[in-house]
Amino acid sequence: LECSDDHASASRYTEEDPSTDSSPGLSLDVKSVSSRHTYHPDSGATSRSVHHDPKSFASAPFQCSKRRTSFKYTNNEVVDLPDFMIANVPPKALALKTFDEHDHDKTKTLSFGALGKVGKKLYHRLAHKASLKKACQAADESDNGVVKREEIEVFLRYIAYYNNAWDGFILYDGKTPYHCNNMDRSEFRSVAGTFGFKGNADDAFDLVHGGRGDMITYDDLCMWMARNTCEWELDYWC
Repeated sequence: LECSDDHASASRYTEEDPSTDSSPGLSLDVKSVSSRHTYHPDSGATSRSVHHDPKSFASAPFQCSKRRTSFKYTNNEVVDLPDFMIANVPPKALALKTFDEHDHDKTKTLSFGALGKVGKKLYHRLAHKASLKKACQAADESDNGVVKREEIEVFLRYIAYYNNAWDGFILYDGKTPYHCNNMDRSEFRSVAGTFGFKGNADDAFDLVHGGRGDMITYDDLCMWMARNTCEWELDYWC
């Protein structure tokens, strides 16, 4: 995982993701989404390969355990997390094992630098590279500069969601879709269902928005979903 610096949000949209690796080493076998949740550190959907179809992901050799799909929040808002969103999320056992391998002092915490090494081991190449700093900040909810063992799932989900949701966070220039860096309330209504939000799209906007201005960014969406769709039920004693 080659993590970029913080992405600037000044630009309204990106016609083509500049971080996409089109080298022969990133040859993808893209298949329609199925009921199986799979993981491979080298797989990732690209805008070129899926033609802005968010419900596609690369094939992979690991089959993960049965997953929770429905999450209920305030105002009766429900998220039925689509399968394409969790492509590339590694299995729980592998994630915790990798965390422990880097936790040399056995404190059940990792610095952002050490966590970056975990990310590099579990995610070798992704078409859309998340900011490592923001992935760490998403996981570090106590804002103390370290990530606890039970917070590793948020870190990994942020990176996976940033890659997988790219082709769903789109608007149209005429008939041409483009990835958008931020959306207002009315624009978000057109894509909320893509990410599994059921019910009132304005309620979904408010959940992700959190009372910050009148727009939500792509990072806002990835961070909120990473923090609020965890399935592993980790705690300090995990």
